[in-house]
Amino acid sequence: MGKQEEIRRIARFIALAAVHKIGGLLNPSAIYAEKYKKEYGNFVQQAENILIGRNWNREDKEEIKTEARKQAHDELKRRGYIAERKFDILDRELGEVTGEMGID
Repeated sequence: MGKQEEIRRIARFIALAAVHKIGGLLNPSAIYAEKYKKEYGNFVQQAENILIGRNWNREDKEEIKTEARKQAHDELKRRGYIAERKFDILDRELGEVTGEMGID
């Protein structure tokens, strides 16, 4: 797998992690909130597994963050059942996910 494909996959997992975290935060009493929390951890782990395999420079990390933001925004648009505040906290949650993974 090429580096660009790895960047897209990492970004996808980061985006899904952030979306699931947002879903759990904004709808904590919903049936799926606990599932979202578990899936968040799984997505972070999958992204970290890919990250371990290469050295990532600053440009790569910026590309990962940019792609993750785009994918997370698109994913949140599809999830109309999550409160509209989701877009207000998107950048913060993406920052937390990427910070946790060492992509700052």
